[in-house]
Amino acid sequence: MERISVTELDEWQKCPHSFYLKRQGWRKRAAPPPDPLAVGSMVGLAVEARLTLGKQHVAQALRTYQEKYDLVDRSDLHEQVMTCLDVMPEWVWEIQGAVTEDHIEHRYATHWTGDFPHIVEVVGRPDIWYVDEWGIHIVELKTCNVAYSGTARKLNDYAKYGAQPSRYAVLIRDAYPELDQLAIDRRHVVVSRKGFAAASLPFELSDRAVDNARSDMLELARQAVTSAPVHSFGPLCGWCEFSPVCEGYVNGQDTVGILKEHFEQRKRRA
Repeated sequence: MERISVTELDEWQKCPHSFYLKRQGWRKRAAPPPDPLAVGSMVGLAVEARLTLGKQHVAQALRTYQEKYDLVDRSDLHEQVMTCLDVMPEWVWEIQGAVTEDHIEHRYATHWTGDFPHIVEVVGRPDIWYVDEWGIHIVELKTCNVAYSGTARKLNDYAKYGAQPSRYAVLIRDAYPELDQLAIDRRHVVVSRKGFAAASLPFELSDRAVDNARSDMLELARQAVTSAPVHSFGPLCGWCEFSPVCEGYVNGQDTVGILKEHFEQRKRRA
């Protein structure tokens, strides 16, 4: 049985080679995460702590992350996180019964090769999802570092083309058949470290939209699991932690040596 996450499907679409290396357990040697990633992670942890445990637990959640990555002295990062939390739409804090910490898992029997079913387990972890008298609601949180106009543009892009919430909707539909008759919607929230926020209105996902997302999700899973890794070069390759490996590949250098020098191979979590 193969196991793949919704996030990994996104990674496969962006860069199959990066996906493959991560799938093999390669990670950069211990180092603090880049600032944008650190702020995004801390905002997510703070929202999770406040919605599930209470506002008084936010500080401890942030400190635990900072201690883990040796960021305790980075007061600038803490200030950016607090700015994001300050501009968070008020309705986010009013959500009741939020589910933020649980993975959703479902197994699918596919016929990718041969006559026997190939079992693939897809797992996802929405930022926030909850159920009320109106149905099922999925909320995706994003952080950025742009002014208001840029924040609004990013929201528009996520609201139009962000596939993750639709894939989470598939998992919720398939993993919780008791919720099958409820309407389901998605919305995005983008908060900027510069003190701006933008949020989309709820967008209801029709049965056809969920079916389309399911077909797309399983096809991507098939490609990711059965295809050979390929390099994907582009102007944004420098954003990826594996860019030195791809640069070495283009220049005919020893990519295995680069991997061993700058990365370490860890056992992949089941």
